[in-house]
Amino acid sequence: MCLLARYAQKTGCSTYSSLVDRMLGRGASLAMCLVMFLYPFGSCIAYLVIIGDSFQPLLLAAFGSAWWTGRSAVIAGVSLTCVLPLCFPTRLGALKAVSSACVSGLMVVVGAVVYRSVQIVLAPDYSWASVRAFNPSPSFLSALPLIIFAFHCHTNLVSIWDELEDRPRLFFPAAGSPRKPHSDAQVAGQPGVRGSRKLAGMTHVVAAGVSITGLFYTLVALAGYLAFPVTARSNIILNFSQHDWLMQAARACIGLIQICAYPVNHHPARGAVLDFVRHTTGANLGGAVFHVIEPLLFYGATLTVALACSDLGVILSLVGGTCGSMLIFLMPGALLVQDALDQQRTEQQHPLPLQEPLLLEGGAAAEDGESGCTQQQGRSLWCSMQLWAGVGLMTISACVAALAVGSALHSLPPT
Repeated sequence: MCLLARYAQKTGCSTYSSLVDRMLGRGASLAMCLVMFLYPFGSCIAYLVIIGDSFQPLLLAAFGSAWWTGRSAVIAGVSLTCVLPLCFPTRLGALKAVSSACVSGLMVVVGAVVYRSVQIVLAPDYSWASVRAFNPSPSFLSALPLIIFAFHCHTNLVSIWDELEDRPRLFFPAAGSPRKPHSDAQVAGQPGVRGSRKLAGMTHVVAAGVSITGLFYTLVALAGYLAFPVTARSNIILNFSQHDWLMQAARACIGLIQICAYPVNHHPARGAVLDFVRHTTGANLGGAVFHVIEPLLFYGATLTVALACSDLGVILSLVGGTCGSMLIFLMPGALLVQDALDQQRTEQQHPLPLQEPLLLEGGAAAEDGESGCTQQQGRSLWCSMQLWAGVGLMTISACVAALAVGSALHSLPPT
């Protein structure tokens, strides 16, 4: 994520796919547009399914069985009234209140799970016999693609950078300081003082976001495992009684989180459509008609798939292991490699004075000097940390994708 912010600053791009187009070319950008659409599309399908799983038990408990408390009716009704209207804003900044509500709901869910789990662990009849500090198992690897699917904030990071103020402050933002878009990205590679402050602020935002999210996940994971070391289900909320009022509130918050997450993930999908049309036809969409029709079509497609499917585990794992690993590892790695090659090419075209054959004379001497410069530059390329870091990220992407496809075709042995 920090790499994406760095290259967004360097190029002045406002979307991930346009960043890839600027640095890696049209072919890579077209592939990126496809991935940037499929990844949020799969996420939004999952969100609609979870909305049904979260709100249907609440409605059944309150009103009993009826046609409008069925799974399909709940998904369609809640999404049509709460999700679709949030998909029409064109800037992420318009969804900041939605994002705040999402974080608040997440805190309630974490608090409810930890509180009830602590009560179970402290009960007199609780047994520690089934709890294991370390449980080596190949089946752990099958969870990695799903974990990657969960951490896909990379899709929106470049857009967030574009909308971020020049001097972002993690807490207590300064009032009355309007943002100046692209104030430091006009000249690639020359961010200036304000740009350096913005990049440092973005780094703090990334570090805080990942740390808070990691803390929440860790608390739920440990609490859920200690409370149900043998019988823990994939959705830990399902381990608690449906008559527990606190867990019912947690279910409502989970539904709220999905309502908030859907429009945030729809935003990069819309950007991918715009970039794809621009790259293939040269047309620049984005008028009022497009911003009305596109959300309707996107919502209709995801709703249709969500109503037809109930178990998306394999699909999410495949999408996370392939599209997710491409967004998170492959493309940032390719950006690093390309940047290292560009720097190498620039140094060859404009060698430093000390690398010039100052003491040699004649054509043969100049030829020897040029050969020595090329060899020196070649050695510096292979010693570049950027190059090898990029190759490492691309290797991780290939391994995760192979793992996702392999585990989908052949289940890994259980514990």
